[in-house]
Amino acid sequence: MMTQQRATAFKATIDDVANGEYVTQEAPHPNYLNLYGERVRRIQLIAVLVQKSSHHFVLDDSTGQLTAKRFDTSISLDDIESGDPVLVIGRPRSHDNTVFLGAEAVNKLNDSEWITAHKQAVDALYDEGPVHDTTREIQASTQDSTVNYTRDLLSCIKDNDDGEGAPTADVVEASQLDDPEEYIDSLINEGEIFEIRPGRLKVL
Repeated sequence: MMTQQRATAFKATIDDVANGEYVTQEAPHPNYLNLYGERVRRIQLIAVLVQKSSHHFVLDDSTGQLTAKRFDTSISLDDIESGDPVLVIGRPRSHDNTVFLGAEAVNKLNDSEWITAHKQAVDALYDEGPVHDTTREIQASTQDSTVNYTRDLLSCIKDNDDGEGAPTADVVEASQLDDPEEYIDSLINEGEIFEIRPGRLKVL
């Protein structure tokens, strides 16, 4: 049986999301946000959590504010306080013509500088106009290798991180995977790791 591939989580700022065109389609076609010239169904944000309740929280990355809602009760905000920087991956939704984010993952970050780094990454990707993100997400169920790619790469990054991030070339060389670059892209999209600047990776 074919495994459904998860959509790429596009890096974005809150301003981009708030001003994107939300497009509603007839079932079974999923709704999407028209962003960067792409049909975006998953988004990656880094922002400060400024307010939270039992079912929703508000994010601010200095470009604007956005509400995110937790439909999955396994997503916990217990260790996250107002003012903490967080990485959020989720799906754009719309209610009363207002776009919000249906959160799939929320990770607390240890430094607000991640927000600046994220904005720089977004600018680098999209400041020259719409582009197509050709990142391929690697599904564990399709791997022939017995090596767990997440464990392998996280270990390599931590071992080669001198405090300023691990050089991507060193991680690739140390990895036991056949095509580690593809798996690195997958982990970035899943919010497990972050490219703090070109050629430097860090575990979140």
